[in-house]
Amino acid sequence: MHRKDRAAARPKTFKEFCALFTDEELSSIVKIGRRYYHDPEKLIDYAKERRMDPFSVGLYLGEERHDFLPTSALIDLLAPHAQHRVAVGERAAWLYLCGRDILMDGVAQPGEHAEGTIVMVEDTHGNTIGVGRVTSRFELKMRNKVYIKHMLDKGEYLRRER
Repeated sequence: MHRKDRAAARPKTFKEFCALFTDEELSSIVKIGRRYYHDPEKLIDYAKERRMDPFSVGLYLGEERHDFLPTSALIDLLAPHAQHRVAVGERAAWLYLCGRDILMDGVAQPGEHAEGTIVMVEDTHGNTIGVGRVTSRFELKMRNKVYIKHMLDKGEYLRRER
């Protein structure tokens, strides 16, 4: 997939990204500038009552730049609602957390997903470790072919902190 194709395939907005996983609207979402926050305590109402203009409030979920850039916190909020999931083995999960794609032989439970489907990537214990895009139909005989193209993983936060 060319760089231009990848960019065109990424969701541009918060709503587009959430719609990939659920039809339900997430509650307690606040937008401040280009950033989205989860605010179950309604702190934004408290700030507005006092005529404050907060820079941030609650749990940071992501930012709309050229594309929408989600955080692992948003992935955790969406995971229970996701219909498209793929479970991967221990080694594949570790490699995915390091930013690598998932090969066919690393998949523990592939599920039925069309090419281009965005899926939640889970380890064999059901823990969501990231989000990826299915690149082709699952065929175990093609062991070394990429099945899930890396998009976002929970290890990204640690890699950015260097």
